Amino acid sequence: MRTALTAWRDVLDRTLGRVTMYRLVTIVLVALVAVYALFTATGVIEGLSTGKNLIALLVLLVASVVSNRLLGLVWRIRPHTESAVITALLLFFLFVPVTEGTENLAWLAAAAVLANASKYVLAWRGRHL
Repeated sequence: MRTALTAWRDVLDRTLGRVTMYRLVTIVLVALVAVYALFTATGVIEGLSTGKNLIALLVLLVASVVSNRLLGLVWRIRPHTESAVITALLLFFLFVPVTEGTENLAWLAAAAVLANASKYVLAWRGRHL
């Protein structure tokens, strides 16, 4: 017997089944970044600058994607770019994006490189531990 709940679940399963889990996580995290940027721009979240946050996000994205590509070359493994993007987006929410100086941006970049390096170092036969 089909109920309204199972019909809704079937529609959701069909819709979500069309996208990979990596893509779904990326979409959700980008939506959260957009909400966060909107809240900081409108003053709902005080004390943070939207521009500085976006610079921090850009630094994280560039450092994460570039380090992922370089580590893939070193280990002779095909890098997974979407995984690097997810890592950068997660780090954006983990660290308070303060960009008062280039030193803080360097720490963010170092965190992105370290996070991506851990994916390669903590792997056995191509699988994460």
